[in-house]
Amino acid sequence: MANCTSCIGAGVESTIVPAYEASGLGAPFKVILEQAAKVETCAKCGVMLGTYIPDMEGLFHAVVFTRALEPRKLLGAEIRFMRKAMSWKAKDLAKHLGITAEHLSRCESGEKVMSLGTEKLFRLYALLKTPDKSALDEIGPARIFDLIEIEAAWDKSKPLIFYFVRRQINAEQNKEVDEKWRKDDDLKVA
Repeated sequence: MANCTSCIGAGVESTIVPAYEASGLGAPFKVILEQAAKVETCAKCGVMLGTYIPDMEGLFHAVVFTRALEPRKLLGAEIRFMRKAMSWKAKDLAKHLGITAEHLSRCESGEKVMSLGTEKLFRLYALLKTPDKSALDEIGPARIFDLIEIEAAWDKSKPLIFYFVRRQINAEQNKEVDEKWRKDDDLKVA
């Protein structure tokens, strides 16, 4: 990071934040990063110089993967977020889903609602297009489609919040290695 422009201080202190709300992702729900975001401040005056989140692409994929498995019916803004997070063009996604680009656009704007079958296919597509297949391997290919549930009704007063940590379990050595984004299973989705 650059030096502080307020006091011209040269020292930088880095701190890992226990819980950081990643509002800069643009997700229409809350994403909290546990022990992952690094905040850099001026050692002299304490002015915040910046925030660093490791592996943003991996985080986007983990968020999309997790939202695809969350049973709440997808809202239009969530469909748009997931599509953009995975760098999919609307016309290509619409073609894969068997709908028109115009219909997908209306679903993303909230004008229309995706049918249950189309939404299930969209979620399946999101799961299968995730570059990190280890989570799918744990589930097993035969069960993936069965795991996708869609609840059309839910308590709208309860916000959707996902918690993520950056870790991977090395099964052979049975220790944690900071390498991949994962949903924090110790914390429940609110």
